[in-house]
Parts: sequence; structure tokens; C-alpha cells
Amino acid sequence: MLAIPLFIVGGSLIERSGIANVLIRVADKMLHNVKGGLTATIPVVSCFFGALCGSALATANTLSTAMVPELEKKGYDKAYLAALIAASSPFGFMIPPNVNAIIFASVSSASGWCFIYGYDCAGINMGRALFDH
Repeated sequence: MLAIPLFIVGGSLIERSGIANVLIRVADKMLHNVKGGLTATIPVVSCFFGALCGSALATANTLSTAMVPELEKKGYDKAYLAALIAASSPFGFMIPPNVNAIIFASVSSASGWCFIYGYDCAGINMGRALFDH
């Protein structure tokens, strides 16, 4: 149960230290030839950030703070960006390790690995579906 407050602290550190901007640049370099341009980086950065902080709300907050102003400067519609961030922020709790898996495992006395594998398969499939839009 100590992992939950550490996820919260980790998410705050990532947001305030500028690591989120580094993740955005890395995803942009990885996907610079992909159709969709910078908007294709949102699901990828959401997966990265979700794996680091384990929270959907922290993922949505960081993506909207770090990416929306940059993408608005490039002419993307604010409503489209809001919808894309809202659709990809659940990766914050779909990509393990995450807060939900830790809580469910401790309450049900089940193995944490079972939840991690279950979330991992669902998160990867959801990411592929969103990325292939």
C-alpha cells in the first residue's frame, strides 16, 4: 500500500520537473513519419506517463497542460484535442503498474501479477485501437 502515495509523489515530480516535455519530444521523434503527426503522440505519451504515475487523472492533467498549448499553436482544434486526451488518459490506469491493480490485489488477496497481466493486455489492445484510428 506504500506504492500509492509514491505514485502520487512520482506523478507530481514528473509534471514539475519537465520530464513530461521530454516524453513528448521522445514520442514525437519516434512518430515523426506517422500519419496524424503530433496528435499520434498523445496516446504514446499517455502510455509512457501512465506507466510512470499509475493515475488517469494525473495523465490527463499532464497531457492537457503540456500538449494542448503546443498543439493549438500548430492549428489543432481544442475540442478535438480534449476528446483525444480524454480517450487516451485511461492508459494511466490501464498500463501497469497502477494504483488500481495494487488496491485490487491487496483487497482480494490475489497475486499482483495476475492484475498486472490482465491490465497489460487490455491496455496494449486499447492503445493499438486508439493509435490505429
